[in-house]
Amino acid sequence: MAGFSEVLGQEHIKEHFQRAVQRRRVAHAYLIEGEEGMGKRMVARAAAMAIQCERQDGFACGECLSCRQMMTGKQPDVREIVHEKPNVLKIDEVREQLVQDMPVRPYANAHKIYIVPDADKMNPQAQNAILKTIEEPPPYGIIFLLVKNRFLMTETVRSRCVKMTLHPLSDAVIVDYLMQKCGVTDYRAEEVAAFAGGNLGKAVRLANGDGFFELKNKVVSVMKKLPKLSDWETEGEAKNITQQKEDIPEFLNLCELWFRDVLYVKSAGDVSGVHFTEEKELLKQYAENESWRGIQENLERIAEERVRISSNVNTDAGMELMLMGMKDGMKDENIKAGYVSEKERRNWRNG
Repeated sequence: MAGFSEVLGQEHIKEHFQRAVQRRRVAHAYLIEGEEGMGKRMVARAAAMAIQCERQDGFACGECLSCRQMMTGKQPDVREIVHEKPNVLKIDEVREQLVQDMPVRPYANAHKIYIVPDADKMNPQAQNAILKTIEEPPPYGIIFLLVKNRFLMTETVRSRCVKMTLHPLSDAVIVDYLMQKCGVTDYRAEEVAAFAGGNLGKAVRLANGDGFFELKNKVVSVMKKLPKLSDWETEGEAKNITQQKEDIPEFLNLCELWFRDVLYVKSAGDVSGVHFTEEKELLKQYAENESWRGIQENLERIAEERVRISSNVNTDAGMELMLMGMKDGMKDENIKAGYVSEKERRNWRNG
């Protein structure tokens, strides 16, 4: 890695660490928040590189011994905490790799830095184990806690950290990166950027596989057919969707984006800011024929299906229930609310 020069955006974080290093006022604990793929670890490593750089000017020189060690992953005074199980960071792992190690003085640098990925996977007991270390660290100790959701950390831990949030990148920055660094065509890069939500890691993942575009097309296909499906056809559509169970979470994410696009078109009255850029006319139809309450209920149905999946409930039945609710809502709810007439509803359902 080459320090902050490789970090796209996040100028507020870069400027903070540059000033902090120059003024010799680096804090002892940082809480860095961002979605998966936003680059939390990259930011923490870049900050550690700038802090440990021998020049101490806030910019990692890339030439001194410490910088060279960082670039090869062999800096002896920068440690990254690892955990055995993907969904939990256990108290013993925190104690062994951080709490009991920090009292040992730095090997070659003024600081000893600990980077804790997935810190929000620590249970309250593990967080309490590091609390005293955060409250009373040795003068050389610095901890970076990387989280997707800072509110999963206890208030006592949060209150003792400098809190930083990674900002989404602009679509233009993501498109340029995909074209220049990943060799993605301009059209595909623009399409990916529209769905990435400013998340570069997600954009790279989407661009490098065809699965996303297949899922996106599947969502569009479902939305085109949904108003006209019979009950048994809806059941068949649900089974077709759930054949690839690993794709269901992303399918639901795209369904949610679809109805958020519908909500945007209904409230803003235009289609300039939608994700599904090729389906503007269909989005307009949905916006015209769905009530505010109906859109909200569809978003709630998607959230409920996520809960069912996490609870290992029958996915076929759950998907059928979700689609059936969406379809019936189109047929009934708006007529009751007086948004469209029965004749208009029939025309919508008959295509």
